[in-house]
Amino acid sequence: MLRYAIAFWLRSGFGKLYLVLLTLVWCGIGNAQVNSIELSGNISLEARAFLQSADYPGQEDQNGSVSIEPEFYVDWADGDQRIVFSPFLRYDTSDDERSHADLREFYWRGSFQDVELKVGVAKVFWGVTESQHLVDVINQTDLVENIDTEDKLGQPMVNLSFIKSWGTLELYVLPYFRERTFAGEEGRLRTSLVVDTDHASYEASDEEKHVDFAVRWRHYIGDWDIGLAHFSGTSRAPDLVPSLHAGQLVLIPHYQQIDQTSLDLQATKGDWLWKLELISSRNDQGRYTAFVGGFEYSLVGVLGTASDLGLLLEYHFDDRDDKARCDALAHDDRRAGAGAGADRQAGPDFGRGCQGDGCRPHDRPVQGAHQSRPASLHEAARLPQGEGRARRGDVLHRPERPEDPRFLRRLRLAGLRPQPSAHSRGAHQVPGGKAARDRDRLHVAVRLGAGPQSRGLQPRRSRHGVP
Repeated sequence: MLRYAIAFWLRSGFGKLYLVLLTLVWCGIGNAQVNSIELSGNISLEARAFLQSADYPGQEDQNGSVSIEPEFYVDWADGDQRIVFSPFLRYDTSDDERSHADLREFYWRGSFQDVELKVGVAKVFWGVTESQHLVDVINQTDLVENIDTEDKLGQPMVNLSFIKSWGTLELYVLPYFRERTFAGEEGRLRTSLVVDTDHASYEASDEEKHVDFAVRWRHYIGDWDIGLAHFSGTSRAPDLVPSLHAGQLVLIPHYQQIDQTSLDLQATKGDWLWKLELISSRNDQGRYTAFVGGFEYSLVGVLGTASDLGLLLEYHFDDRDDKARCDALAHDDRRAGAGAGADRQAGPDFGRGCQGDGCRPHDRPVQGAHQSRPASLHEAARLPQGEGRARRGDVLHRPERPEDPRFLRRLRLAGLRPQPSAHSRGAHQVPGGKAARDRDRLHVAVRLGAGPQSRGLQPRRSRHGVP
């Protein structure tokens, strides 16, 4: 595992930033009165088993992995200054691409009355909905970790925040771009064509060194949480373009430049949460609008117990042309789910979800009408000693026909878009093939966590209300 960590930091294009931050940490802590030091994190063991045999050479029907993610916090100057350090390391027995290291967070944060400055590598989350995060554009997705797109890579940034009575204004300068991770040739959860991440292309001439900018205003008015943002820079979701490399047909990630304006709203009305994420985005193919909205209803103290039950329903829409709409991550879709959680410090929690497709047969970008009914499941429970949690996650994708070409979208592998980008007119959609059949099957994962944290679904409250 150490070999992967060393290789990552040596290859990293922003490795010098780590050294600068390390120097600042050493000097800053050495000349200040430290108020608190906190060390936490988790160690996870994961086993995955597939009910069907692999379709490609080198793939296995079961595999295991181990991951380590410590978290280190140091506060001084009465808590006005903080250093956060959180590396991540995973070793996988089957997929070399999934064996990887990342610096999730390593930043200094200074608070100066109503101004905060953050410098380093950090993770930032924008958004309110559960099934898709349209407005969340700061961090890149770590897709080899999980195909649900929830895991993120650390993003180098300078973040300046002004905390005023009229809201919080956040300014971001993002000096380095992180490419999306994809499963390797031996990875079971991959596209039928291997994604060649070593030859990624960019619309920007300075490629990954292109400097991105973002601004966001957030505030709450009564029961309403409001976020308004604009991002200008390299899109985190690449187009995957079929290309010949060394005599082999592969998918090459192409990263476009985008300008995206977004709005996220959440209204807390008693046990109801009403949510909306709306974007208007422009790239070299034009401008489009998309949104996801719905509600979450919490049943507190179900049957007189300490458990809560959350019910979720969300709708997705994308106004691009028929070909783009049906193969975008979600177009004209409905997602329903339910989640339950006991006491947040001890007790089980679980979630169930399914998504339905509203595309009509004549909207299909390929011949024939396909209908899919995917479902996702996860469970988590505290271990007997109370020092960790056990988690199981399942992804089930059941199309009406096994050759359903949209298996990638339904498992939320964002980025595969059949429409050609400006530099590759004439490229065609990649058929699902054998990987499509692999995707149509059940994926079972078991995770054992040694840390106190749980990633199970919990009923979400307002950002300014009770957590």
